[in-house]
Order: sequence, then structure tokens, then C-alpha cells
Amino acid sequence: MRPRKQAMMTTLLRLLIPAMRRFDEHYPAAVQARYRRSDCLLRVLARFVFQQPNWFRFEPRWRDRPAFLRSLQHWFQLEEIPSDTTIRRRWDALLSTALRGLFAVVFREAQRQQLREPFRSPIDAHYLVAVDGTGGVSSTTIHCDSCLHKHHRQTVVAETGEELPLITYSHQTLGAVVVHPHAATVLPLCPETIGGRLAADVQDSEWKAAPQWFVPFRRAHPKLAGVFLGDARYANGPFIQALDS
Repeated sequence: MRPRKQAMMTTLLRLLIPAMRRFDEHYPAAVQARYRRSDCLLRVLARFVFQQPNWFRFEPRWRDRPAFLRSLQHWFQLEEIPSDTTIRRRWDALLSTALRGLFAVVFREAQRQQLREPFRSPIDAHYLVAVDGTGGVSSTTIHCDSCLHKHHRQTVVAETGEELPLITYSHQTLGAVVVHPHAATVLPLCPETIGGRLAADVQDSEWKAAPQWFVPFRRAHPKLAGVFLGDARYANGPFIQALDS
């Protein structure tokens, strides 16, 4: 890791770790729990810092390499490393909006370090904010109350012999990042979860989540001059009205 990059990472961890530890005050674990919620958050952050594509490749790396485990514990102030099952059990019930303050910490630090300046447009000094939906885990058998449902024309035969419509269950997220055509990196903003059912038993969707995302975004960044980038599905009344508000 290059010196400036390492210094920036050290600064970010110095800011993020106390912010994550405060989650234990708002979302306390059971008395007999082995791990705190902040331990789970820090392990998730560690996976992205070390650029691991999934949990299954990350876990053997620190289990089989004691030197890497000590480095992980030192950098992220972890005594023990929670498993991916523990992380899901602790955090699946909480909304992604609970993490909004962490994204604000990163964005403020980027401003303080003048890392946001290269993202400004040379024409009008605006920022380009790209908004798009992204898929997550999907299954035709495993699902929960927060899953989106996609009905297919095909059918499947149940164990009882009955033909049932094929349904794909999935989780999706509306992501937003500040981008620049000449920059290989992006500045992340807090995402919006897409999933479950809305009022009147109507399924949530990407274009419905976009106006919901914009309200807290504008509240967190009231003076940010941005040009919002999206595909054709964002050319709808609610999102345009949200931009104009």
C-alpha cells in the first residue's frame, strides 16, 4: 500500500471505527452475545479494504495466515473475527439507512482532504451523480418477507405433484456514486434498499425507490450541485419532481 493511500486509510479508520462503535449504544447485543454489532460492521469493512470478492475467499485468508489475522485485528481493532453467519444474523433485520451516518463521515473527510475537487465538472463545477439499481442474491426457493418477486411463465412441479408458477426471489439495492469520466474511483453515497411490499401490497421497484433515496440525500447534502445520471426508467414524474424540489 502506497504511503498516501495508507495514510488516508488510517485516517478513515480513525473516523469510522468510533462511529461504528456507537452502533452498540443504539443497537445493543444480548448480554451473552459473543460479538457486538460493530464487530460485524468492521469485518464487512475489512473485506472491502482488502478487496475480497466474497466471504468464502476472505475467511480462509485470515484463518490460515496468522500474520494476516494479527494485521486485521490491529487495523480494525478486533479481538475475534465474527463469521458471515453471525453478520447476517445481527444485521439482516436492520435497514440500510442505519448506515447513512457512516457514508456522511466518508464524504466529509473526502471534502476535508480535497478529494472531491477532481470530481467537479470543468464546465459548471457540478458533480456527476450516477444512480442505478443493482441485483443481489436471488433464489427460486429461499426467500423472506423483504424479497422482490419475479413471476415467470415456466412452471415447476412441487413434491405433491402440483404444478406451480416459477418465482424468483431477490434482493436489490439502489446505489448512487459521484463519478467523473477521467477518474477510476468513485465517491459512494448511502444506498436505498429495494425490496418487500409497499402500501396497498404493491411491490417496491427501482423507479419507486429513486425518489425515496433523493429526499435523505438532499437533506444530507443540501448545497451539493449535482447532475444526476440514470437510464430511461428515471424519466418519470416522481423522480423529476424530487429533483425539482
